[in-house]
Amino acid sequence: MFLFFTDILHREIMDRYGRFLGYPFDFTAKFDEPYPRLTSIILSRSRFCRRYLEIPWTDVQFNDEHFSLRHALDTYSIKSEYRRDGVPTLRHNVLDQQVVDTFNRKLVRINDLHLLSVGGELRIAHVDIGIRGLVRRLGWEPAVDFVVRAFNRHATYLNVSSFIGWKYIQPLSIQDAAGKIQLNVDQQTLRSIPPSD
Repeated sequence: MFLFFTDILHREIMDRYGRFLGYPFDFTAKFDEPYPRLTSIILSRSRFCRRYLEIPWTDVQFNDEHFSLRHALDTYSIKSEYRRDGVPTLRHNVLDQQVVDTFNRKLVRINDLHLLSVGGELRIAHVDIGIRGLVRRLGWEPAVDFVVRAFNRHATYLNVSSFIGWKYIQPLSIQDAAGKIQLNVDQQTLRSIPPSD
């Protein structure tokens, strides 16, 4: 089953007693794997004076509706900052980053992430570089889809996904300062990769 990062940000997080805790704010991932596995979920407790809880993925169960924690809320410590040196997160280190080719030429910007749910884990499968990914991030997808479908139900916008497989991304080049993610193939090679790949 595939899910979008922007979609799972709207899933409720419940503790082991079924109490609502909030919504995911960010995730950490193990980027040294071919398809990075999410390793923890970051929960934000307030909109204004933010406080964060980092919950290990081993304590998380998820289904089509929400995330469930194996423990109560007071098991986890609340922090004023969740980012740590050497621990990349999806929101901070991947989303909105520029994708450059092997010659350091800017190609596109990452608008969303396509995640694969397998065996109780979520893994990054693709980056979404299309306009529809941006529309989804802004929360306008249902309205824009409706309007586009009203004019042309076979529009390219509705039927063509603009994904780049994570296996073509160079994970080691995720940099806080540069804000760039590098492809491990050049631009011409990328064009020759079949869309299914």
